[in-house]
Amino acid sequence: MATAPFRSTFWRGAGKLVGGLVEQVLPPSAPQEGNTSPPKHPMEIPPVDVTEMAMNPFRVALPVDFPDTFPIYNGARYMVSAIDQQLKKHGTSIGEVTRINLAYPHKDPQLFPGHYDNAKNTISSLRHMLQEAAPQTVQFYVVDEMVETVRLGRSEDQSSVHALTARQIYKIADDPQKDKPFHFKNPETGKGEFFLVVDGCVEQGTTLANIVSYIALQGGTVLGAVTSNQQKLVQRETSTGIERELVGERFRDTSKNTGRLVQMAESFSKSAAKDGIKLSTEKCLDIFEGRLNLFGNSVVALTDGECNRIIETLEDRHYGGSDSFKSLIDRLDAKLKEYDAKANPKPLAQARTKIKNTLGV
Repeated sequence: MATAPFRSTFWRGAGKLVGGLVEQVLPPSAPQEGNTSPPKHPMEIPPVDVTEMAMNPFRVALPVDFPDTFPIYNGARYMVSAIDQQLKKHGTSIGEVTRINLAYPHKDPQLFPGHYDNAKNTISSLRHMLQEAAPQTVQFYVVDEMVETVRLGRSEDQSSVHALTARQIYKIADDPQKDKPFHFKNPETGKGEFFLVVDGCVEQGTTLANIVSYIALQGGTVLGAVTSNQQKLVQRETSTGIERELVGERFRDTSKNTGRLVQMAESFSKSAAKDGIKLSTEKCLDIFEGRLNLFGNSVVALTDGECNRIIETLEDRHYGGSDSFKSLIDRLDAKLKEYDAKANPKPLAQARTKIKNTLGV
C-alpha cells in the first residue's frame, strides 16, 4: 500500500538553515485523497526515502561574498592585505586579532601512517610567509589536530558523481606535542575563531567546501581559502534576470549561492530531451536537488567548479568523458542503494517513525 508523502527539513548550526528538503513521494499512479497536484515524474522518485547522510549536518552553503581563493604565488603583501579585507567584514583588522588558524586537508596519521598530504608543503610555505609579513601580534596556528578519517580517492576520481556523493569525516585528534588546546570558538568570548583553509591545486573545490562547512558547523569563522592556483568557489552569475524565471523562486534567490543553477538546469533539460524525456528546467532542478538532499547536500551548497564539471560532462566538454542527465540520476540512485545496503537500519527506522509521527501519517 502506498504511503502518504512527507517532507522533512534538516536544520543544523547556530540557528541557520544549512540543509535542504528531502521529499518522499508516491508513485505517479498512486492517487492521493484531496491532492490535485500533477502526478510526479518517475525520475522524481528516489530508491530510498531517508539516509544517514541526510540525517547528518548538511554541507553549509558558501556565503555569496566568500572570496575567490588567494593564490599563494601573489606573495606575502597581497596575502596579508586580502586577509585584512576579510577581517574588516567582521569588524576587526589584522592589527587587532591575535590568532588566525590555518586548516588544511590531511589524513589522520594513526589511521594512514606514511600518507603523503599535498597541502603540507603549501601550508608550511604560507605560515612562514605570513608570520614574516603580518604584524608580530598575530599568531598563525597550523591546525594539525583537525584530520580526515576517510580515504575518498578524489585525486584519482574527479567525476561529478564522486564529488557529490563521497563524504569526508573529520575529527579533532589529540596532539601531545602541543601544550595549548585547539578551539573553534574563543572559550572566553564564545565568538568563532578565525580560520584560513589551505590546499594545493584545486579542481572542483569540493575538499575546500567541505572543510569550510565543517569549521562553520563547529562555530568557527572562515575568512577565505589559500591555494596554489586561483579558483572561484562561490557560483559565478551566468544568467540574466529573465533567464532566472525558468527555475523556482528558491533556486533564483541572488542572496544565496545560486549563480550557476539556471545554466545547470538548462543543461539538464537539454540532455534529458536527447534521451526522449521532456522535462522543464525547473523540474530537472527539483529532481537533482531531491537526490542531493539524500547525500546531505544541496544545489545552493555546490561550488562553481562542481557546477561547471556537471555542465561540461553533460555537454560533452570534459576530458573525463560525457554523461546524460538520466545517467547522472541513475548513478546517483545506484550510490544511494549502495549506501543504504551498508547503513545501520536502526537510526533510519527511527527517522522514518519520527517523521511520520510528526506529520501524523
